[in-house]
Amino acid sequence: MRKKSIERRRLGIFVSVLCATVSVSTVSSASEWVSYLEGTWVGTGTGKSGPDENGQKIKCRFRGMAESESRVSFNGRCASTRKRGSISMTLIAKPDSSFSGFANSIFSKKKLSYIGESKNGSISITATQPIVRDEGRFASRITITQSGAKGLEFIEELRNLDTGQQFISVSTEFQKR
Repeated sequence: MRKKSIERRRLGIFVSVLCATVSVSTVSSASEWVSYLEGTWVGTGTGKSGPDENGQKIKCRFRGMAESESRVSFNGRCASTRKRGSISMTLIAKPDSSFSGFANSIFSKKKLSYIGESKNGSISITATQPIVRDEGRFASRITITQSGAKGLEFIEELRNLDTGQQFISVSTEFQKR
């Protein structure tokens, strides 16, 4: 009797895991990303403005609004104990799963143009021009990865074009509300 109970429990766990796996489909096409990113997103993570700085805890909130089947815009804010700032980004999906767009990076107040692509549940976009600061010139790459059915991870990596030093300036996990 006890053996059947354990087998039923194992079967139940297996079925639950299988159902959870099947219900989370990966966003693949650029137009699916536009739909997925629509809504209110809240997240926490770390942010830093230089490679030698310790990361600070940050909290962010933004709203994604689909302007068409191929265009989504984000507006929101991030804050830490020392710094706060607004975020704005527009992504334009193309039929070949590539993206173009522009964003105001937390690291730079200047609006930057980005290009990139969607692959395996991620969008990877790279700034077409450097961010210029007192510390040097920086290349920016943003990666947005689907995390479960209602989550995403946002990472901005910066590389100093003068020294080659690379660091993650923002790493945040978001949940859709």
